[in-house]
Amino acid sequence: MALNALEIDPGKIWKGSWRWYHEDMLDCCTPLDVARVKGINMEQFVCLARCNGLNARARIASAILSLDELRQDVLSACSQDDLVFISSYSRKLLEQTGDGHFSPVAGYHKDRDLVLILDTARFKYPPHWIPLQTLWDAMNTVDKDTGKVRGYVLLSRADSHPSSLLFRPSCDFAVDSVQGNVFLRLKGFSQEWFSWMKSPLPKQVSGAEIVSEAVDRVLDLMKRGQIPVKMFCSNLQCTQWGGTNPSASLKCCPSDEKDGDTVSCILHKLLKELSSLETFQYVETSFTTKLAEEKKMALGLLQSDHTVHETEMNCCNDSCCSSSPSVEKRKVAKLSPELLKCSNSLTISPEHMMTLFLLVWPHKGLWEEVKEGQGRPFGTEAEISRETFGDVLVTFLSNDVQGSTGSYIASEIKSVKYKLEEVMKYHGFSQIGCCGSTKQKTCGKSACHTKQ
Repeated sequence: MALNALEIDPGKIWKGSWRWYHEDMLDCCTPLDVARVKGINMEQFVCLARCNGLNARARIASAILSLDELRQDVLSACSQDDLVFISSYSRKLLEQTGDGHFSPVAGYHKDRDLVLILDTARFKYPPHWIPLQTLWDAMNTVDKDTGKVRGYVLLSRADSHPSSLLFRPSCDFAVDSVQGNVFLRLKGFSQEWFSWMKSPLPKQVSGAEIVSEAVDRVLDLMKRGQIPVKMFCSNLQCTQWGGTNPSASLKCCPSDEKDGDTVSCILHKLLKELSSLETFQYVETSFTTKLAEEKKMALGLLQSDHTVHETEMNCCNDSCCSSSPSVEKRKVAKLSPELLKCSNSLTISPEHMMTLFLLVWPHKGLWEEVKEGQGRPFGTEAEISRETFGDVLVTFLSNDVQGSTGSYIASEIKSVKYKLEEVMKYHGFSQIGCCGSTKQKTCGKSACHTKQ
């Protein structure tokens, strides 16, 4: 509701030519199938909002100093079109069935001090007015799953962060009881990767040499199991096209809805722009000496659940970013001979995925041993001293993207980097600091500052 009200472009077609957000598109931060069963908590909500192009300012109810303070935020949101007030509250305090719930506040009645709740489950409860004091009481309750107090989130557009067209963080970055926290699973990779980036260069190196060195480093980490998750997912339906070649490629099918040809053309142009970068060309050169299994590992950076051999009359599976559905439930469309060639499909190669990895990941170390009262990822360009592998790599990659004359690639890289950064913030430390602050400079060892 908030994304559509604030006119955020999801970057993909919903129905026909319409690009509206649907709940099935909200698979960042927590798996959709888990969210459908368990719902989400306030931290996951903030992560989800930021991952989809919104600014999110969260407040926990216990930190609100007075009813008037809450009233001012409600008035602010209800008197302008570019701000949305989302409440996280307990239904029990409203004498409704159920417990934890999210809904937007869409109006304020000054004379009676009432707020208008646009219940997202309107089949159950139509829009209704409640006293502001009741809303505060309902938010000032503890979420039993997290042990934290609920509250509210003010949402607005983050225009500086475009929607992604093709790539996004994989569902492996979601947190659930089975997978556990990605912070712990990728801690070894983070430390080794950034340690290499800080290493001094023994000599001057060319762009081709630094890219080749980075490729070797990534493959070495993957061989040793230091990257145990899929890094990316596609916004399209993708199928691994196997044949007899272990490295293979991925075939991804754009929408066959109205205007599908237009979408296909845009995505083909995006991949062409990615392939035209010097980084891609150097990766391609480096891969000429790699084994098929190494190429397969690089392709494995993109999440795909189904393999199709060239002799089969199949092209695309139902979802490349589902949470590992069982083979029995996965349906793969049988295509007519006319569509067998999948003329509008995109072929994503191992070289594409390694290039994307290098363009997105070296710019931030993403994890550090977070010091108390801080929570900032390490490894920004300013923190990498001169004459290191990281400095040369980051400078080369940045210049390569900035020098591109393409219409889409720079925006796509920026979007994927932003989404990954927000997901990593969620994994690395609490999004909601003490007293509702996200800066976390004065929290100390308070119970409301909890590292995950």
